[in-house]
Amino acid sequence: MDLTSILLATQNPATRKEAEDKLNQAEQQNTGAYFQALAVELATEGKAEVARQLAGLMLKNALWAKDRTKDTERRQRWLGLPAETKQAVKDSVIATLQSTSQTCRNTACQVIAKLGGVELPLAQWPQLIEVLIKAITEGDASAKAAALTAFNYLCEELAALASENGPEFIPETVTNSILTGVVQGMREPKAEIKMAATKALYHALVLANKNFNNKTERDFIVTVVLENCAFPDEKVQVAALECVVQIATEYYDLLTPYMQAFGQLTWERMKGSETVAIPAMEFWSSICDEEVFLNQHKAECDETGETPQRVSQNFILQALPFLLPILLETMTKQDSEESEDEWTIAMAAGTCLSLCAEAVRDEIVNPVLQFVNLNWNHPDWKH
Repeated sequence: MDLTSILLATQNPATRKEAEDKLNQAEQQNTGAYFQALAVELATEGKAEVARQLAGLMLKNALWAKDRTKDTERRQRWLGLPAETKQAVKDSVIATLQSTSQTCRNTACQVIAKLGGVELPLAQWPQLIEVLIKAITEGDASAKAAALTAFNYLCEELAALASENGPEFIPETVTNSILTGVVQGMREPKAEIKMAATKALYHALVLANKNFNNKTERDFIVTVVLENCAFPDEKVQVAALECVVQIATEYYDLLTPYMQAFGQLTWERMKGSETVAIPAMEFWSSICDEEVFLNQHKAECDETGETPQRVSQNFILQALPFLLPILLETMTKQDSEESEDEWTIAMAAGTCLSLCAEAVRDEIVNPVLQFVNLNWNHPDWKH
């Protein structure tokens, strides 16, 4: 029975166990050959799409595990394979980015992310970034989108590794190259390409600490994000607003020069459709979270006589005259038939208001009471 037939047999309850046993046996007997066979299956046009996708997912799952001990074992198993075997697998997976099947391209992107997560921190496979950037600069729309989707999964993988092992775990050269490709993709005119690039930047921002501490690079990244926030396609706007939230979360101490632009952008979006209003509110909720933490930290330092290393910039207090009326008005947009499981614009506004109260405390009381008094006898119950 050939590999395609075995893979398809795993989808039939009557033949699943026998097929899975054959695959497990092949993996145990010759891991390198098994990996190569899966990669070739994924890359081969004309094979059944479901078999190709299964091959890619099995390859991906053979490279990592949720359990840390097993994950380390699988990473080491890959690194211990002969160089020519690893290269053959990588070549097949990269070739799949040119597949006519979007499902197979997307599966290949996931495999690339796992392979990159193993090798890039060790300064191996530098050609990966070069190949992806070349696709972004020279490829057609499909190739650009595939390369940027690969960057999206790769950045998510590397960001998780940096979170576990510290930012220095990812080489600076890798981060710089990724940012170059991603930002270039964000400046492409097509919505599909912008979307993939902007999603990739969301994860790349976690890796970009040194870049954000460079004013020239920081200014450029923020400018490109703001450009995408203004793009007509709402999906691109949402992805870009999520990047603004990520910037607020990761780089609060560097926000001051950009707060006027971020403020005007988010206040405008908060008055628009629910799709973009919710992530715009999330920006202010993230600012609140950080300022509540910093205020608590300062209080603890005051008790011990220490000097806090970081202090609140009081962005919420400064923004309150503009932010609060929008939040209060937005809370009136609730629906009597809203589901508890549905996250609505009114719920987002209520959560943001609560966080604002934690951040500025007594300063919020009088404006809220004024709103309540004005609307106490309002004929519409929502007010």
